Amino acid sequence: MKRMTLVGGTLLLALAGGAAHADVDPQITSALKRVKATDYPSANSVLVIDDQNVVYQPDGKFTNTAHVATLVLTAAGKKDVATASLYYAKDAEKMEVLSAQVVKRDGTVVTVSPKDIQDVEQSGEENIYDPNGRALKVTYPGLAVGDVADITYRLTRVLPTRENYFNDIFVFQNDTPMLEASYNVAGPAALPLVAQIYHPERAKVTATKQTAGDRIHYSWSTRDAAQLVPETAMDEMTELPVLIVTTDPSWQHFSSWWAGVTAPQLEATPEIKAKVAELTKGKTTPEAKIRALYDFVAQDIRYRGLGVGPRTGYTPRKANETFTSRWGVCRDVSILLTSMLREAGLQAYPVLTNVGDPVLPKVAYDGFNHAIVAMPNKAGGWTYLDPTAKNNSSLLPGYEAEQDTLVSTTKGEPLTRIPALDPAANLGHATAITTINADGSMHSKIKLETKGMFDLIVRSTAAMMPEDQQKEVIEQIVHHALPGAKLKSYSISSALALFSPMTIEAEIEVPDAAPKAGDYRLLRSVVTSGALGLVETALPQLLGALPTRKYGLDAHVTFEYDQDETITLPAGTNIIALPNEAKTANKVTQMASACTKTDPTTGKCHRGFQLKSRFLDTAQYKE
Repeated sequence: MKRMTLVGGTLLLALAGGAAHADVDPQITSALKRVKATDYPSANSVLVIDDQNVVYQPDGKFTNTAHVATLVLTAAGKKDVATASLYYAKDAEKMEVLSAQVVKRDGTVVTVSPKDIQDVEQSGEENIYDPNGRALKVTYPGLAVGDVADITYRLTRVLPTRENYFNDIFVFQNDTPMLEASYNVAGPAALPLVAQIYHPERAKVTATKQTAGDRIHYSWSTRDAAQLVPETAMDEMTELPVLIVTTDPSWQHFSSWWAGVTAPQLEATPEIKAKVAELTKGKTTPEAKIRALYDFVAQDIRYRGLGVGPRTGYTPRKANETFTSRWGVCRDVSILLTSMLREAGLQAYPVLTNVGDPVLPKVAYDGFNHAIVAMPNKAGGWTYLDPTAKNNSSLLPGYEAEQDTLVSTTKGEPLTRIPALDPAANLGHATAITTINADGSMHSKIKLETKGMFDLIVRSTAAMMPEDQQKEVIEQIVHHALPGAKLKSYSISSALALFSPMTIEAEIEVPDAAPKAGDYRLLRSVVTSGALGLVETALPQLLGALPTRKYGLDAHVTFEYDQDETITLPAGTNIIALPNEAKTANKVTQMASACTKTDPTTGKCHRGFQLKSRFLDTAQYKE
């Protein structure tokens, strides 16, 4: 055996020399003989083995030895499998490659040499750069379609994220078929696991538990797990067969633990006290004080995505360090605002939350990637503030609604969820003033006013897209419903005017909008034709346009979109029939459509849609 040690002992490579033949797991030999690409026509590779063997200690330290073998089925699969990145934090972990090899179709073995394993800087997760983030990049030499990339590696956690606690996550399904997968863990009987597996039926996961002396051995395994076919806007964490193991007994315990971690960091120094007094001087209401302190932290403290020190995920800097330096990551900024609010005589607490996927609720684990602030409200719930949000008129950006939160208090709090945002906060309102001429042609002036999400979309589009391209997009939307329409004029407000809502104005003409049908004319107006139907045309494309879904949908935002049109007909024209009124509503959506006759030659049409929750289950989606 040849051994190499790099980077102060944090990276160990233990690899055999370049033997032509070596020990090969029987499962790999079997797969090479029996698995064909035609068996999995939609897959580029197959996971032959995906095993993890974990041993944890009472102080939270652990080792995780993983064995992963992937059979390449296609050229695209070869490209995906040709390199593997094994991530670790150099201040807290060691990564060892115990063996890495390519098993050829004829059974011969090409061993990965040390020169094909590079220790590289890890790219930042989300918007945070961690100088301790590293990755072992393993390149498989000569990998070809029909070969197996086979690797065994060990991760050793020497500095636990939470001292005296252990937790982990394992997923039993992904976009590659899995022939065999297992998660095995051994730990002290005095610190037993709390475990929860979500959707075990989707991978037919079996579980065992055995006690041997002062240790408990747990095992979960599956065979022939089907390939995941993802759907647009699905939350994979909530839909896949996910195993979570933890030694933390409850969310309340987790909440109380973090309160203990953050308590010494919240001290208000004389400098902080003086600034709070300055900012709240003359402010007589809690609301005014909150706004003054929030605006100071949100605007004057720069968000800097840099992890500093051990256990950077949970240990913030002291409030005064952030106040003095005028920068910090989310946890630092939330601690500063909490400290200042408390100094002003207001109740406030730091909060853990997760931007993106929901936190799985049944057992307490490290499921967070962001920190904000909570204050108790009169209704018995919480009012949330995110001081990292810049140029935001509200205390909490709309995109953070319905996120799961863990408020940090000494008594401990359960996992809760931020309430859904009123759809009207993300409002798009299109109005049209339409005139029908005697020859059946139509002239219409259209205005789109925006708020919240709609404002952000229109503003971002205006900032990135040249005006001629914007006009092309508008023409395409209108032409989809009114093929003969001509865009006569178009204007959009300035994307740089941040505190003025974005508006779009357009003027169209349609030569034969109300064609004759005997003694009658049939009119398709701007609203009834769907020409303003941004929800009808754009939303299905964004969310997948599936008639039914196997998995729930997460739109990530609530919204409302209304269309109103006033139609004036030529003198002597009578409205003799109108479209049928339609209305439907459930817990998460509401739709309405109606046209009314206001006088013999004037009519009004309205269409409206509300999405009242970002989450739709499969039954609600079908409705």
